Amino acid sequence: MRRYDIVGISGPQCSGKDFAAEYIAQEYGYSQISTGDLLRARAKELGLDMSRRSLQALGCKLRKENEGQDPLLNEALSSLSSDTVFTGIRTIDAAYSIINSPGRILYVDAPLEVRYERSVSRARTDHVSIDDFIVNDRIEKYGVGDTDISLLAIRSIANKIIYNCSSEEVYKRLLKDFIEN
Repeated sequence: MRRYDIVGISGPQCSGKDFAAEYIAQEYGYSQISTGDLLRARAKELGLDMSRRSLQALGCKLRKENEGQDPLLNEALSSLSSDTVFTGIRTIDAAYSIINSPGRILYVDAPLEVRYERSVSRARTDHVSIDDFIVNDRIEKYGVGDTDISLLAIRSIANKIIYNCSSEEVYKRLLKDFIEN
C-alpha cells in the first residue's frame, strides 16, 4: 500500500493557511481538505448556527465524545487516496493524528494587525471588533476557557513555522522549500 504525503497546516485565523494549502494543491497536485469545512458540514447536518463560537463548541463536543480525537479528521485520514494537505488543524491531538499518519505539520502565522485586516476584508457574517479578535486570538493560542484548542502547543511540535509577513513570492518560496525538503 502506497504511503501518501500528508501535511497539516495550523495557525491563527487569517494567517494564510488556506493560501498555503491552495498553493500546495495547485503546484504539487495534493488534495485539499479543510477541517473547518468538515465541521461546517456537520453543523449544517445538525441545524446549528455557523458562528465561529458555535463551530468551536461543536468541535470541542465531538472531540470530547471521542476521547480528544477529532472524528471528522480521523475519518478523512483513513480514506486518503492521494497526497493531501489539511487546513485548520486546531488541537494538539489533531496535530498528532497528522504526524502519526505519518505526516508533517506546518504552522503559519502573521502579525495580528495584518490578520485582522484580512478578517475584515473577508466580510463574513460573524465579523468582530479588533478587541474581540484579540480575545479570540488569545483563546485559540493559549487554550483558555472550555476550549481544547491550543495553537501554541501545535506550534511547539510543528516541522516548520512560517511567518507570513512578506511578499507573496517570498511566501511561495518558503512553502516550496517546506514541501520539497
